[in-house]
Amino acid sequence: SDFYLPCTNREILLRYQNNMKYRLIDQGDYQDALEVVKRMELIAPKDFWLALDKAVLYARIERPKAAIDELMIYLDQVVDPIDRAEAEAFLFELQKQIN
Repeated sequence: SDFYLPCTNREILLRYQNNMKYRLIDQGDYQDALEVVKRMELIAPKDFWLALDKAVLYARIERPKAAIDELMIYLDQVVDPIDRAEAEAFLFELQKQIN
């Protein structure tokens, strides 16, 4: 199982931060969860999926413009057609909020 494969220090740090992020989201603390994701970007700056996490969290704290900016970063790099379609639908909903 992949569960038992060795992890790098970076992967361990990301898992720890991800656990913190989910715990904060469960508590409804979206601002602090956003700060955790920003720290995760320092650990893994090439992990573009973090832009999607930031977009969702910005939307939760009612900052649709910042969410759109992050979503555009994600859309520039995502290749999976299903992920792209979901992100584009999210973008459409955010743009409706601004207009």
